Amino acid sequence: MTNMGQAIGNTQIGEMSFWEHLDVLRASLIKIAITTVLCGIVAFLFKEEVFSVILAPKSDTFITYRLFSHIAEWTTGTYNPAFSVQLINTGLAEQFVIHMKTSIYIGFLLSSPYSICCSISYLLHCMKMRRNTPCVWWAAGMRCSFLGYCSVIS
Repeated sequence: MTNMGQAIGNTQIGEMSFWEHLDVLRASLIKIAITTVLCGIVAFLFKEEVFSVILAPKSDTFITYRLFSHIAEWTTGTYNPAFSVQLINTGLAEQFVIHMKTSIYIGFLLSSPYSICCSISYLLHCMKMRRNTPCVWWAAGMRCSFLGYCSVIS
């Protein structure tokens, strides 16, 4: 049974009040928040693997650098010297803060499919009630664009 089915109980879909709709929406948003936090905790636990992927371009063994080096060697006959980038912290707790921010962003990214699915199921529920007003369509567009924006910035 879906969130809507649990919130509806014995009433029919067309008989839900405004406050019952808000309860369904609140339950959906709480589940999205819990999923995001859990995905962020998982990302924090695997921070070494996450940062090895994020910081892969800082070494000369990155696949794009090797490809360009081979192309330069093939076309000009010269070989590019090896390089590496050293990262430094400028703040006292900056490394921990960066780990936390990255975990939150990865949590948003990993939970975005569930967030979009919950949003779409809630919006489809509202549209089943034959209240296809411009306000409902505007709310659907705004919610999906917000979730898309959150996925892009993370």
